[in-house]
Amino acid sequence: MNIGFFADCWEPQVNGVIISMKNLQQGLAAHGDNVYQFAPAIWRHWQQSTAVFKQFAVRYPFQKEFYMASPLAYRAVSFARRNKIEIAHGHTEFSLGLMAGSVAKRLSIPYVFTLHTIWKYYTHYLFWGLVPHSILIPIMRNFYQKPDYFIAPTIKMKAYLEEQFDIQVHTTVIPTGLDLDRFLTYDPPEEARRAFRRKYGIGPHDPVMIFVGRMGREKSIDELIDALPRLLAKHPALKLLLVGGGPCKHEFEVQANSLGVREAVVFTGYLPWENLPLAYKAADFFAIASRTESQGLVTVEAQASGLPVIAAEDAANREILGSEKNGLVFHNGDELIHAVDSLLSNPGLARTLSERSRERSYFFTVKEYGARVHAYYQWVREDYARKKTTTGRRRMGKETATNGRR
Repeated sequence: MNIGFFADCWEPQVNGVIISMKNLQQGLAAHGDNVYQFAPAIWRHWQQSTAVFKQFAVRYPFQKEFYMASPLAYRAVSFARRNKIEIAHGHTEFSLGLMAGSVAKRLSIPYVFTLHTIWKYYTHYLFWGLVPHSILIPIMRNFYQKPDYFIAPTIKMKAYLEEQFDIQVHTTVIPTGLDLDRFLTYDPPEEARRAFRRKYGIGPHDPVMIFVGRMGREKSIDELIDALPRLLAKHPALKLLLVGGGPCKHEFEVQANSLGVREAVVFTGYLPWENLPLAYKAADFFAIASRTESQGLVTVEAQASGLPVIAAEDAANREILGSEKNGLVFHNGDELIHAVDSLLSNPGLARTLSERSRERSYFFTVKEYGARVHAYYQWVREDYARKKTTTGRRRMGKETATNGRR
């Protein structure tokens, strides 16, 4: 099949949506599917290619890492028709998502949409946070009426679509897959692990709790920092390793200073993609306090790296864990502290959860992801053709009845 991916982000940007699309493209290739990318023309990266269509775009004024593309679809329709696109697959709700709907309508092909973000948790990034959720919901509801089919990465997101936006069309749950080989097979020499720790002022035997992700309020990193004073009283060498950048990094630094734990908190900033496996291997366990995750792919990376996982109570986090046997779940600060203390005080528990993390991560491989989406595409194509035939017959029946009355 020839599939069109539509998203308001693309290389050289790096984010979860792009990673998901590239992994899915890799997984679909194993089934003979060809993917054509429809993306914004980012400054100095506007060159077209045979497999990538670039649409004129301008930098988003409120978050300069994002671009807004023109939703006008005339050239995109020609590109899609020339490459015989059979399914339009949208990945973002903005200009390119609208374009996907236009292309699908013009070519009479199904429009599939994957929900990557629960936007009620991210309104503070839109127009300086001046757009309230009550205004955003009707806008999103109007957009979500356009796709013919939906893919939700988790049951949590499927429920969000159906309950918040009254989605009536078919929605399936397919967990996002990751290229986990580099995490599963990576076994750095001990010196590399120690060198990474030295670079960030971490001792070779210091216990390390790691979180990887955006330094934003929605990630609840403040809860991890809040727990440190009590944890350090019992485990004085403990370090909190925060990997990633974002708008609230300074806010978290101020919080750590005010609590007197700044030396125990390590901010690495953004790390190159190829350095992430070493960052995980330099840690002892992974902690995520966020309750806003659509899926939580960094948790899967941590699992594949063999790290025990401590996660906040949330439907998406539970779906990643699969079972409480595969990690420790906390509801509040006291339970978070108890979970960390349990891991640091019980090496046997840490080893068991490490093994279970690796086993669980195999559920989220690119191979599984590609196979599930390919099978869904096949069903979508058949279902869409069946509906078109039924609709055509009904239309013909109405016309016949009208002519008969005449």
